[in-house]
Amino acid sequence: QQNAPKLSFAEEAKSLVTFGNGYGVISTITKDDYPGGAVVMYAPDDDGLPAFSFSTMSGHTQDLMKNSKASLTVTTNDFKGAADARVNLVGDIEKITDEEELKKYREIFIKKHPNAFWVNFGDFLVYRMTNLKH
Repeated sequence: QQNAPKLSFAEEAKSLVTFGNGYGVISTITKDDYPGGAVVMYAPDDDGLPAFSFSTMSGHTQDLMKNSKASLTVTTNDFKGAADARVNLVGDIEKITDEEELKKYREIFIKKHPNAFWVNFGDFLVYRMTNLKH
């Protein structure tokens, strides 16, 4: 369908994040200044940007507490190889501290991951990706 309208790159990226399975690979900068990766759960907010709930014990959480620069790689649900759709979002992942925002983002996370009861545990912090780089 050569003449069929196509989504812009930004629209395609937002679609992957919004309609994906809610899992991706986060890459953070470790205490040794090397990249570290982990499979994480995310939930898109109203703008299509990922929100997270991380345990304070996780290595990536410790990394983000020291340096908010990170990336999240999200693939299409049926990803099988390099020819399939994927996006790597690069920006800052910042902790949410405002109580109203925390409530909102916990609800967003639970909506995407209904069995994530631990999101309300005291040692789980809520983060969101901001300052996307193009």
